[in-house]
Amino acid sequence: MDDLISNPTDSIGAKPLRKSLEEEASRRVLAINSLPKCGKFVAFHGFDIYPQKALSTFVVSSDEIVPLVLERAAEIKGPATNDENILKNFIVTRNTEIASCTIIPFEFARYSYYLLTLAQQNIGTVYCRECKRTYRTSDVSVDVEAVKTIPGWSYQKIICLEKHLLLREKGVRFF
Repeated sequence: MDDLISNPTDSIGAKPLRKSLEEEASRRVLAINSLPKCGKFVAFHGFDIYPQKALSTFVVSSDEIVPLVLERAAEIKGPATNDENILKNFIVTRNTEIASCTIIPFEFARYSYYLLTLAQQNIGTVYCRECKRTYRTSDVSVDVEAVKTIPGWSYQKIICLEKHLLLREKGVRFF
């Protein structure tokens, strides 16, 4: 599995700046409609809050992520077109004969939820682009970081053993 993510390029996982809501919706629909068939592995890129390129790549066996996706889709009581149901159908209809790794677009809502949960449950591996090493998710840290300039705000972050940021996401607000 290491060779699936050992040589990512900077152009992979570029996260464009936020545009208008219409442009975001259009980009999201395009990303969902252009998903290839799910194979044996899926990957998610890890980003900082508003980055321009991926900091990391999380890779997990599609078989391992099925329980998480099914659980999350069952929690969401919404139309079949919501992101969790689209992702569920994508994963459930996987073909494990396809050895390639399918990258899940960040346009999916709650994208970082899956990355944080994978790391917390020690599922899969993560490639750090800074130190160019692949780690088991059991070797990375999931932390909560308070935002000192905005009382009540926090970020959840994942860091590698070398203390490089792999993902940072808005966390809980306390008012």
